[in-house]
Amino acid sequence: MKQELSGDVTVEDVLKNTDYVLSCAEVIDSRYLNFDFTLTDVIADNTSASGAIFGIEKFSVDQLDLVTEKVAIKVNGKLAVEGSGRDVLGHPALAIVELAKHLAKVGKPVPTGVPIMTGGMSSAVLLEVGDDVEIVYSTLETIQFKVID
Repeated sequence: MKQELSGDVTVEDVLKNTDYVLSCAEVIDSRYLNFDFTLTDVIADNTSASGAIFGIEKFSVDQLDLVTEKVAIKVNGKLAVEGSGRDVLGHPALAIVELAKHLAKVGKPVPTGVPIMTGGMSSAVLLEVGDDVEIVYSTLETIQFKVID
C-alpha cells in the first residue's frame, strides 16, 4: 500500500493505493489429509500457511486486470490446476477491503511496506519431494521451484 487504509474502504480505494503487484505462491503445510478442514480448524491452526514465494517483477495496477488474470500450476510439466483473480472473492482487492474492515475493529490500519496476499486464485496442490513446479500467470511473472524438503 502507498498509504495506510482503514475502516470502510472500497475496491477503488485499494486499487488507487496499491503500490505494486507481485506474483506469489503460498507454501502450505497442512496437517489435514487432502486439505479437508473446517473454517474453525483453519482459525485454530492460524491457517496452514508455512511461507510464500514471491516474484520480483513489480506491476502497477493499471498494467493488470486483476479479475481476469489467470494462473496455471504445473507439476512436473503437467497441468495440475487453473484459476483466475475472479476466484478471490470475485476481485482480489475485496480481500484487502475486508482486511481493512477487520483491522479497523481493533484500531489498526492496513499497513504500508508489507506484502499482502489476497488469497488463492486456485485450489491447493499436493506436492511431493522432487516435484518441479511452475506457476504461470497470464501477465504476472512466472514462479518456478523444486520441492526439496
